[in-house]
Amino acid sequence: MSDQLTTSGPPPGAPDAPAEPAPGAAARPDWRGALLQGLIVVVGFAAVGALCGLIWEALWSPAPGAVVKHVWYPISWDRAQPVAFAGTGWFVIVSIVAGALLGALAGWRFDRAELVTLVAVIVGGLLAAYLMREVGLHRSPPDPQHLAKTAADGTRLPSNLRLSGWGLLAAFPGAGLAGLATVLLTVSKRVKQE
Repeated sequence: MSDQLTTSGPPPGAPDAPAEPAPGAAARPDWRGALLQGLIVVVGFAAVGALCGLIWEALWSPAPGAVVKHVWYPISWDRAQPVAFAGTGWFVIVSIVAGALLGALAGWRFDRAELVTLVAVIVGGLLAAYLMREVGLHRSPPDPQHLAKTAADGTRLPSNLRLSGWGLLAAFPGAGLAGLATVLLTVSKRVKQE
């Protein structure tokens, strides 16, 4: 009977105990994976931001105008005013939709290192908004007031795409954060498969 009490090890048929981690091999966060995750989010936002610049410019249509005494004037003020507001409006709409979708996708796909994803969405959103602005403005017609200085009277020129202020660039990262927060707060974390 005493032989049974002093035996070390698991009883016959019992599963083996899990191996102890080696000293110094304590659970460390996977920094490389987190940095790669952040880089993927930032690059994804940047690529979509450039694409959104093309979409923004395609949704907007210029107002016609003409040169009189080296100054460009819209042919119809009734058409020119909505066009001026439409440039800013389309920028905000496209930014909000794309930012929210990308933020939600980042939250759903990369939920292991939430702080890295949060910072990546902010940085990526700002970069996306800047690229969207630059691509859209680059593809729009040139500034008609600048061209009018050397153009003859009666020359017809379209208006150019404008963004009314730098503060509107916050729409993209703001919507990204909203999408990210929605997913992180409403979708349960994935269970690690072992």
